[in-house]
Amino acid sequence: MREKRETSKEQAWLAFAQRVFQEESLGYKLDAMGGVHYHVDAEFERNRVSVLSALGQPRFQAVSRAFEDAHKKLDAQPSDTKGAVRDLFEASETLFKLLTESNQDLSERSVRSVLKPIVQRFYQSIDSSATSFGEHLLESFCQWVNAGHRYRHGQNTEEPHAPTLEAAIAFVSIGASFIRWLIELDLLVRGAPTARQNE
Repeated sequence: MREKRETSKEQAWLAFAQRVFQEESLGYKLDAMGGVHYHVDAEFERNRVSVLSALGQPRFQAVSRAFEDAHKKLDAQPSDTKGAVRDLFEASETLFKLLTESNQDLSERSVRSVLKPIVQRFYQSIDSSATSFGEHLLESFCQWVNAGHRYRHGQNTEEPHAPTLEAAIAFVSIGASFIRWLIELDLLVRGAPTARQNE
């Protein structure tokens, strides 16, 4: 009898803890034995924390908020994958506007017209390999931006569509890497020390 009561208490505690994780979108989940795990995985969490650390300056407050909102929406139960994509795109667009000092919305066209000259200016000063590398990163960024537009705007459908969880995780992960890159470019533009210069 006592053993049943203990088991019942344990189950109630696990259910309560899982509900707290879900309702507060904390990014954790429980297994059947009560072990705590990241909602996605440890690498995804390291990436998130690393970007948030880089966004620690007051200049990036709006970027940081949208970035955190994207992760909260992924951690929700069920995950709001469309909301996560939209918020991550907003974080990138806000940073893009800060970096380029432009009012242009983030699109392939604006990346090519206002970001490309900045990338070229800084990478051409290094060597031809860096220049080519920067151009390929820029092309990848354009494709990521194009992917985001599929869910950023309304769709011509009667039923709502959202990206799969796997696709949203990939979009957010890749976007986090681009945000780190844009932060470094922003620091270069403003003449502030970058990770490369601190080596």
